Amino acid sequence: MTRLRARTAAALAATTLALGGCGITPFGSDDTTTAAAPDPGRQLTDREAEQALPEVPVGAEAAPVQPEAQDLETSPSQCLDVLRGGQQGDELKATEVVHARRVWSADQPAGSQYTVSIGSHSEPIGSQVLDTAGAAMSTCATFTFSGRDATGTFETTMQSQPRTVAPVGDQTFAARITIVEVIGGQERKIFIDQLVVRVGHNLLRVNHSHWDESSGHEPLEAQVRAMLDDLAQ
Repeated sequence: MTRLRARTAAALAATTLALGGCGITPFGSDDTTTAAAPDPGRQLTDREAEQALPEVPVGAEAAPVQPEAQDLETSPSQCLDVLRGGQQGDELKATEVVHARRVWSADQPAGSQYTVSIGSHSEPIGSQVLDTAGAAMSTCATFTFSGRDATGTFETTMQSQPRTVAPVGDQTFAARITIVEVIGGQERKIFIDQLVVRVGHNLLRVNHSHWDESSGHEPLEAQVRAMLDDLAQ
């Protein structure tokens, strides 16, 4: 992974932002009770959030969780909302009481790194942060992103495109961020696919950075559904 790619993935991960059961009384009684499935939108404990994260897949390699980047800015300034890092994102982060995150690298598609996180908040999350992110994309097809992380300051040009996915939870947001880096005089594109799902007190995020332009959001959708199913058991 190049230095630029590591910085950008860390910054995006940082801004980055139902099954039931039944019980039967013993000894053959005719009385049955149906246990209510837990609400996946409830405020979570640290343990619940951590347990709902996907396990590192077989053949993949766990990667260290990078510290959050600081002093994030975009030009135009409103494009920070695309990354859920503007005013709405700051207000939402102030109510976060639990945060669990897992990162892993894989060979397929080429250059893959996944960052999956669950943030649980002290009050139900409103629609504003994802509404604002979606609205900002209309004027942020291309923008400059800068900030500071453990390796120093960075600045890169990004392109953003909305993506369509099947709705889950209370609200979904899907996008592709494209970065062009130059290696040995040749350009290579890095694609960062993002899926964010809002449900009750919780925000579920999946970032997938890779080099394969044809790769879709299906793996991200599967991971989010698995997390929601886990939270509802």
